[in-house]
Order: sequence, then C-alpha cells, then structure tokens
Amino acid sequence: VRDSFHPRAAFMRLENGQLTGNLQEMQGEAQRVWTEKIYCCTSREAVDRPTVSAKYAPLLGTRRAEHLLAPLTGADLRGTLAAWPRNKKGGTDGWEAGHFKDLPELALDQLARLLSQIEQGAAWPMALAEGLIALIPKKATAGGALDQRPITLTNSAYRVWSGTRCRQSVPWLRQW
Repeated sequence: VRDSFHPRAAFMRLENGQLTGNLQEMQGEAQRVWTEKIYCCTSREAVDRPTVSAKYAPLLGTRRAEHLLAPLTGADLRGTLAAWPRNKKGGTDGWEAGHFKDLPELALDQLARLLSQIEQGAAWPMALAEGLIALIPKKATAGGALDQRPITLTNSAYRVWSGTRCRQSVPWLRQW
C-alpha cells in the first residue's frame, strides 16, 4: 500500500495488550520485538565455528560443485520475463511485468550490463536497493509483532535479476 488507506485495515496488539492501527507504532513495535526476541537474543549461545567446521566440513567437502554462471544477457532476462504473467504486480519502482515485457532487447541488454557490473562488485543504485517491508498477519485476529510475517517487496529489476539467477542455478543445486 503506497499512499492510500487500504480497505482491509490492519491492527497489531502491542505488548501492553492495546490494539493499534497506527503504522508508525506498528513498525516501531515490530522492529523492537523482532530485534529483541529473534535477532539479538542475549541468551543465545555464540556459534563455535571451529566445532561446526570440524563436524560438517568433511560432509560438505565431498559435495563441492563449482557455481559458475554465464555472463548475464538481455536474453536471459527475457527468459525469466516470459514466465511472468503480463498482469503480475510490480514492485517498489512502480513498474509492472507488462512494462518489462514490452521493453526492447536493447534496453534489456543495458539492464543486464548494469546487473553484471553489480555482480562484479559495483554498488546497487539506490533506486534498485530499496525494499518495502509489509507485515502480513499469520492469523485473522490482531496479534502481536511476532504474529506477523514480514514480507519484503522489491523492485521489478531486482526481481527479474534474482529470478534469472535462481533459474540458472538450478543445475548447480541439483548437484548437491
């Protein structure tokens, strides 16, 4: 939901038991609770890397397969786009699947060159690095922050790139 009120109102139960529909309060509560209870739990034991490596390295060493991807091309991106329905919703950039499907090959080739530079270490342009996180309730009744599933909506260029590279990685994954 960008700038308008969504017809399906969302509420979250705060830790004090009150309900809120205020987006800033919901975002703050979700960030606080997820950070404190999931990601930064002080009681969580630190990972003993040498022990984990000693245990799993022999298993992983025999399963090594080099992950080589061919240079990205506009045709590769077009292959991913071909599987997208024309009415697939867009991302944070406002572009929908139909917009990408209508691009000429030259434009997809230029996008592929940009994405290749990023793969080689160039920084993501700010317009492509943006994501919008939406909290999707796990159940119909208003719950707390941990009862929400965070979903990140990215831009369409990122989605076509990640979809292409995932599709191209399938043979490598099958070797495992």
